Amino acid sequence: VGHNGGHNTSWSGYYEATTEQVQRAEEIFTSWLDLLDRARVEGGPLKFSIDTESCNLNIFKERGFLMLQVYDGEKAYAFNAGVLFHPQVNPLVKLFLIHGEARFYLWNTKYDRQVIWHNFGFSLEDRDLDGMVLAMGITEKGKQCGLKYRSRQDLNAPFYEEALDQWLDQADINYSHIPPSVLAEYGCKDVYYTYHEIPILLKRVHKEGTMKVVKDILMPAQRT
Repeated sequence: VGHNGGHNTSWSGYYEATTEQVQRAEEIFTSWLDLLDRARVEGGPLKFSIDTESCNLNIFKERGFLMLQVYDGEKAYAFNAGVLFHPQVNPLVKLFLIHGEARFYLWNTKYDRQVIWHNFGFSLEDRDLDGMVLAMGITEKGKQCGLKYRSRQDLNAPFYEEALDQWLDQADINYSHIPPSVLAEYGCKDVYYTYHEIPILLKRVHKEGTMKVVKDILMPAQRT
């Protein structure tokens, strides 16, 4: 999981790739692509939840992108930047993200779409659904639209973000100071709860009668 970690020091493991990590990532993305290719013929789109982790909110920072997390409905995976940009893995990642049969659940898709555009060079187009926007369809209070709040209310999620606190300087929050293994577990919980929260919110938005606002105004705004 890398080294050179600690307070005020970036973990180099985010930018490295072992042979084992590369082979494992190849296997995982190839299996997803096989499922998506079959879905094109047999069953239609497949749903995944995805999320990204970066040093901070500045997506243009050099070596700022740290990790991509994916949950496929059964298991969550975290891939560090070193693996994602490895020449054996990078083409598979791009094919996965642009596949016409893939549908993606995200939370605050506006940010992650920028990260994906900056690092991989393409858009998710209209194949994403934003849990934060759905939460806006049932409440006007911004504090009730976050993933942590919603997952605690609806899925009995713990305060799993507290695992990051000991590694962060609140005056200069930088996620590269968090050990990769710690950030990976946190990120995987994010995509797990996103995947299971969005279907709950979809039902509530339909009941609330605000789906037209969500679909025709808020989602296009996020994608823009």
